[in-house]
Amino acid sequence: MSKVYQRFGYWRENFKIAKEKHDTISWAITIVFLVAGAILRSLNLASPLLASISDETLGRVCIWIGIAVGFWSFLWLPVRRHEIEERNHQEKMVELESRFGEQKRELELQIQKLQVQLDDKVRRKKIKDELGSCRLTIQNLCGQLRGVPYFKYYGETRQKFEQDYLDTENTTYRFLNDKVGRSEALSFIDDERVPKVVLPQDAHFDMDEFRNRWIQHEFMLNRLKYRAEQLEKTEEKLDSKDFILPFESVNQLR
Repeated sequence: MSKVYQRFGYWRENFKIAKEKHDTISWAITIVFLVAGAILRSLNLASPLLASISDETLGRVCIWIGIAVGFWSFLWLPVRRHEIEERNHQEKMVELESRFGEQKRELELQIQKLQVQLDDKVRRKKIKDELGSCRLTIQNLCGQLRGVPYFKYYGETRQKFEQDYLDTENTTYRFLNDKVGRSEALSFIDDERVPKVVLPQDAHFDMDEFRNRWIQHEFMLNRLKYRAEQLEKTEEKLDSKDFILPFESVNQLR
């Protein structure tokens, strides 16, 4: 019964929206009549079998044949239309799948690009946070040194302070070299760029020892300020997309 309902549904749908098929039905009936007429005109009416068939009977036969063929054509149209729709549907599905595949690949490329950008931002932020921490440590050391009078900057006090400073400097240098780049690391420890200590003209020291302590004290202050300024410049560079991080730092930060 489901087959019957399905065929009936095809026929009903076709009857509503496929009126253009009427010409096909008309042509089918016309062809049947033409063929039947040609056959009748070419028959040998002297045949004993055909002699017993009246013209009325032949006419009825032609009519019934025409009706049967026309009815069959009319019922077959929905099935034919369904086959065409199925084929069109399959072609459309193939086209949609191809288009979907292209869109999927484009979307995956966009996601990959955004992921790379996101990873780069996260990596830069981690580096900036670490450099900021190192800079604050150096600035704290600078503040501590300002609190030490130059004439007391010698012996154990100086050794302890410089040891703390060197530990911070070495840690920062290794971090810069590994995560940011060798050029930034070398600039950070380049003492040639540290401002030179200039002795004021009105400076007077009772002893050369005090003068040397003052020079050492001022040089260390200049050194600390230069290191902090270099780190701040590096932090600013990290905000620019033009500043490229070394490839090695990508894996080390994860």
